[in-house]
Amino acid sequence: MSTVTVGYFLEDVAQEALLTAVVSHEATAHGLTGRSVRHEVRAAASGSGTMVRSLRQFLRDYRDGTVGPFDILVVARDSDCRGYTHTKRELQTIIARSGYPGPCALAIPDPHIERWYLLDPAALRRAVDSAQTPAVPPYRCQRGHYKQALMRAFEDTAPQLGGIEWADDIVRYMDFYRAAQNDPAFGHFVSDLRQALAPLARGAVEP
Repeated sequence: MSTVTVGYFLEDVAQEALLTAVVSHEATAHGLTGRSVRHEVRAAASGSGTMVRSLRQFLRDYRDGTVGPFDILVVARDSDCRGYTHTKRELQTIIARSGYPGPCALAIPDPHIERWYLLDPAALRRAVDSAQTPAVPPYRCQRGHYKQALMRAFEDTAPQLGGIEWADDIVRYMDFYRAAQNDPAFGHFVSDLRQALAPLARGAVEP
């Protein structure tokens, strides 16, 4: 069985924790084992500006022939209240101008990644083994709003990383259909990912 390499250009560790968990979940659903998927995170610590610069450099290197494409390219950027469509168009333009062949899966949380941790309240409850289902706040375009809501959801467990350390458990229990209903942007990312995984999964399994 060959290895499928997923390359990530992300803004922060909250995106890294959740999105790598989602990719692993979907890869398993497509018949790929954990050993056959390699997560290569190129940027995930210094915000949007650093992520975009790292992405542009990778795309230049690809165009110059010094690096090859990933099997799947995952690029994540919070909309930061600019809107899903605007942010998606910006990323698509950067990638298209390079001639990068794809496949790509764009993750665009609106407005911030912490909202995606909160999309399925039942999954949150099961992740922390709580009798109470955490309340999911209504949409609000306010800096720190969802980060604080995520911390409140896990306050009884004294989270050291604000709740993102439970990303694997949240994704394990998450109903992706329900999550996509609560945030179509999440559904778009999962759809892109599934389209990218399907042919790779078929090719990764030896006859």
